[in-house]
Amino acid sequence: MDITEAKKLVGYCGIYCGGCGMFKGRIISRVADDLKVLIEAHGYPEWVPKFGGIDFNFEEFQKGLLFFTKEGSGCYC
Repeated sequence: MDITEAKKLVGYCGIYCGGCGMFKGRIISRVADDLKVLIEAHGYPEWVPKFGGIDFNFEEFQKGLLFFTKEGSGCYC
């Protein structure tokens, strides 16, 4: 990588993006994956949808969570 390319990877915070855990969503993907594992380990996908009257779409939540488990998707600088 040349200096011009390296300069493009300096964030507004002043840190080199390649060394940051937020670069390409690395931290977010790990946390989302941990949450997904926790939810599955406790059987949430089986019992949460059985509760009627909850104003929460668990299937849509799971789709969103799956999206965030992939590096490079989601919120990052």
